Amino acid sequence: MTKALRLWLCLAFCHGLLPACSPPAHNDPPPQLGGVGPEVYKLAAQSVVLIEAGLHQGSGFFIGDTGAILTAAHVIRDAALIDVTLVDESSPRHASLVGFDERQDLALLQLDVAPGETFNGLQWPTSPQPPRKGEELWSIGHPGGQRWGIASGIVAFTDGDVLQSSLAAGRGSSGGPVLAYRGPGQVELLGLISRASKEPGGPSLIVPTPTIMAALPTLQAGKRQGWS
Repeated sequence: MTKALRLWLCLAFCHGLLPACSPPAHNDPPPQLGGVGPEVYKLAAQSVVLIEAGLHQGSGFFIGDTGAILTAAHVIRDAALIDVTLVDESSPRHASLVGFDERQDLALLQLDVAPGETFNGLQWPTSPQPPRKGEELWSIGHPGGQRWGIASGIVAFTDGDVLQSSLAAGRGSSGGPVLAYRGPGQVELLGLISRASKEPGGPSLIVPTPTIMAALPTLQAGKRQGWS
């Protein structure tokens, strides 16, 4: 570099004609897990319902567009009346029990619908596999009476047909969906919360999607297994 060029660069920098160079910001925090939470909620909340059945309250979600709702069997156990509230409605609707499997803790309901009415069912995985240990999960439900809350966590460990996660899902979350974010505009159903923790932030048990899909034909056929 010539003496004249060095002098020009010095004058240009001093007069603000050249931008100052900054070192890499190594102390900047990494992207936080849960940054996609608002999009997950926007995509899935309309598919999630509040279920009130006797003394029990829980969550559920639409599968398909005809008003079929999946939830945890223990949420509606022994209920004479099942009320379902949608996210954009203030008054509950009646739902009828189609079938249940106590061992798998799954129940299928049918919402009373108006002619031609359709609903937004959650997307099934294109290749259903149990969630992997460490995979990030999302759930939407009604923990502790807080309606349509969202929580995130990971798969902690797997044990056959049941998974344990770190989802902070309390009472009222049972029956709600467990979701995976698959990119802009896409969430997939990974399972259903079977047993939410009684303690805030405690582990939750999940029925994975392959187990749900295997049980669904029996539920749709009206089979009622258990509670004898």
